[in-house]
Amino acid sequence: MKVLHTSDLHIGKNLHKHRINFAHEHLFNYLIDTIIKDEIDLLLISGDIFDTSYVSVSTQKVFYSFLDRLSKIKTLKDTVIISGNHDLPSMLDLATPFLELSNIHIITSINIEDQIFTLKDKQSVPYCNIIAIPFLREKDIKPDLESDNILDIQKELETALINHYKKVDEYIINNLDQKLPTISLMHLFATGSSSSTEIEGEKHRDIFVGKLKTINTNTFPNNIDYYALGHIHKPQIVNKDERIVYSGSPISLNFGEKTAKQIIELDFNNKEFKKEKILLPKFLNLEQIEAENINEIKEKLTQLDKDIQIDYKEDPIYLEIIYKSNTIESSINDTIEEFVKTLKNNFKILLIKLDTKITITETQNNKVTLDMLNPKQIFDMTFKDTGKDKLYIDDEEVYNLFDQVLIEVEAEGK
Repeated sequence: MKVLHTSDLHIGKNLHKHRINFAHEHLFNYLIDTIIKDEIDLLLISGDIFDTSYVSVSTQKVFYSFLDRLSKIKTLKDTVIISGNHDLPSMLDLATPFLELSNIHIITSINIEDQIFTLKDKQSVPYCNIIAIPFLREKDIKPDLESDNILDIQKELETALINHYKKVDEYIINNLDQKLPTISLMHLFATGSSSSTEIEGEKHRDIFVGKLKTINTNTFPNNIDYYALGHIHKPQIVNKDERIVYSGSPISLNFGEKTAKQIIELDFNNKEFKKEKILLPKFLNLEQIEAENINEIKEKLTQLDKDIQIDYKEDPIYLEIIYKSNTIESSINDTIEEFVKTLKNNFKILLIKLDTKITITETQNNKVTLDMLNPKQIFDMTFKDTGKDKLYIDDEEVYNLFDQVLIEVEAEGK
């Protein structure tokens, strides 16, 4: 049995109002070709199918056209998909009855009986057990919290999730043929995994959603041969256990995702498997430069234009510029926009971001727009407008709370 594992597609992702559905079209073409070439039996997608809960018709079409193409591959026996924290389960459920006819299984249910099943080939011969646990929200695992204390709530949620896994264990023992390969899809943040943004010099933060931070892999359901994890975009093996794997997102979805993207191919022989990382092309071109003045920006852009290697030459190269000067040159946006038109590659300036600790004001010829500022700079300016001159000292608690909000917003992708 050959298995392909990917996750965190985030279809419908926009970069500063630039829609990047074309990158997902590239990805799906690549997956289709790989499935056919390598004669994949089972495709796994471990959550975050869409980038937002409410999805446009055109974005849905990208996804369901891909599923339609999958259904026509004769060698592909099944596709199993779980919902992630970005997905709206009720929307994914709409097409489930029709997709089941094509052996495409989308699991959003919190009920154990729906999460556990055995796949069969066209001759009705069982070939794989599936434990498909979608992202479980707090209201799913513990709707009746007994405490208002955050630490107590975290303990309650952790206990509820462990109990869910114990019930999964019982179901596996009582209902499944454990001689078959058993694979679990899960969408969560496992203890021991890294959610590094990989931006040099930036403080690394753990990404979590809600009040339950991380899940210890020791509490995972037992009797599993491979854990196909989703939620963390950085590909990795968790706690040096070759069975517990984040495939990572197949597309770089922000400028911090510098790690090469990959999908995982597994070749099972009974319950044993060989694992191969398949490095992916750049389906989306994202570049970032730092500079202290316009001339340095031009120099670095000129060099980048010479050196850059592009897998899909017809696509734009989206660029973020980190501007590190203490002074803001007038009309910087217009100047750079005009300059990139002289380059051979199709550069699109997404953002010119200020990286400075000075107080930013609009004076004389300096022109600052909100999209040049990060949330903390805007928060700083707003707070200082209220007359608070010692923000970092007198309001440390407020700033810590603001940091917490930023972490949760980042985790939700909003």
